[in-house]
Amino acid sequence: MLHGIGKRLEDFKDRLEGNPKARARLERESAYSVYTAAAVADGVLTTEELRYLDQTRIALGLDKQTADRILHDSVLDYFRRRLTSVEYNSPDDAARLITAVRGDIKGLKVSWSGIKRQLHREIMAYLGRVLHTQWADNVMDENEVATFETICKKFGVSFEDVAKRFADRIQSHLEAYIGQQDAAGELSDDDVYYITRLADLFGLNPRARSRLVDEVYHRLSLAAVRRGDFTTYRSPILLDSSERCIYAAQGAQFLQLGKPYDKMQFGAFVITDRKMYFVPHDGGQKSLALKRILNIDPDRGGLRVQGNKKNASGLYQVPDPELALETLYTAVMIERRHMQPNEGEERTRHIPQSVKHAVWHRDGGRCVQCGAAQHLHFDHIIPFSRGGANTVENIQLLCVSCNLAKSDRI
Repeated sequence: MLHGIGKRLEDFKDRLEGNPKARARLERESAYSVYTAAAVADGVLTTEELRYLDQTRIALGLDKQTADRILHDSVLDYFRRRLTSVEYNSPDDAARLITAVRGDIKGLKVSWSGIKRQLHREIMAYLGRVLHTQWADNVMDENEVATFETICKKFGVSFEDVAKRFADRIQSHLEAYIGQQDAAGELSDDDVYYITRLADLFGLNPRARSRLVDEVYHRLSLAAVRRGDFTTYRSPILLDSSERCIYAAQGAQFLQLGKPYDKMQFGAFVITDRKMYFVPHDGGQKSLALKRILNIDPDRGGLRVQGNKKNASGLYQVPDPELALETLYTAVMIERRHMQPNEGEERTRHIPQSVKHAVWHRDGGRCVQCGAAQHLHFDHIIPFSRGGANTVENIQLLCVSCNLAKSDRI
């Protein structure tokens, strides 16, 4: 049986490599490649080395065209090792690499334009490492962009082509930057200029650029809501003169707890500074006082609300569920006297940014109770109203639901 397997493998090798004469030629070429690799290993091809390689070629019975191809492949392998073996930590590293490559080009008697295309993958990999290092602090300023453009130019590749190749990575970095700024409470209108400027420098397509800007403004709106700085909406339903509409959405859907999906209702969803409303298109009205809301959870592209009235408790699906959830949560917290509206700057002083950074990294950007990664808030373990300190030890990350359930308990 083993003999049969060995015979089949040998036949397979013959089919791949051809007849014995062809295999002998491949062995001679392989032997010659050992000599060429040794000759180019120091980055210099002397006249004596070239003469010796030619003598070796004749001795092995190789034609000059084949020998030149093997030598060319050895030179390419040398440059591949050169490009893949270095890291980038500063512009000085790139300068040293470029100087070394120029010396190798001269020493190996080749032209960069003649081998650049065949080294494209290795060049792109190195430029990727440069980009990764420049983004290590989650920020890339215009000087770093200029440095990156210069390195591209030194390697003889188009900055525009490189930017297109790394467009997805640039967009991901910018999204991460927005998230970090938002989590630290430092996102501002200035970030819109930074993001659009970087997007333009790297030539991101207009749609991607627009999405990034929209994300900044959306997060700024959420941050304002968390401070209790509500926008006043035009209410689609009649309210008491003392009520202020702070969120309104037409085309909302509501499914009461325990009901099948075919009982889904369509209508208008409204949050005021006193109540939450849902008005179905087919008539009737459901309302829930803010102080009667017991729990709020993000769920299925909407929010699940539980209160002391069964007919108003259930799943609400709205066009902007994140904004609706944060608005309702903050309104409930204000109603319970756990925060004051428009606290903005005062609350920022409550929890220093350095503390927020430390807590965020310590808790891994997740709710410490349920592990949720969205709708997170910095919570005082010992409530601020009870003298809780603004220290890393007394601050934790909680999602909206867990924070609401905790209320003022320790």
